[in-house]
Amino acid sequence: MQRRTPDAIRSRVAAALESVSHISLAVSFLVAGPLVGWLGPRGTYVFGGVVSLFAIVAAVPVFRARNEADVGTTGPARDGETPAALVLGDSTEPAYSAGETETTASTR
Repeated sequence: MQRRTPDAIRSRVAAALESVSHISLAVSFLVAGPLVGWLGPRGTYVFGGVVSLFAIVAAVPVFRARNEADVGTTGPARDGETPAALVLGDSTEPAYSAGETETTASTR
């Protein structure tokens, strides 16, 4: 995450990943209670193992795709424009003036 995310949005991406982790934990507590009542403790562990195996099988194509060579361009997309500038906007103009933060800039 840290190497693939532009500096300007890295904290937002980290917060999104952390949110997904916390929401997943909360959902697992909601699902596990009825599942233990229905399957029992041993059956719940077996069910979790089967779901984990399916997750691994589903993740294999994703990992293979990440290891394939990138067939895109190797240089800037346009004259002097970086990939981050395409995502974040024009990089020639500073986002904030001197001494300004994201909070103060949003109140302009």
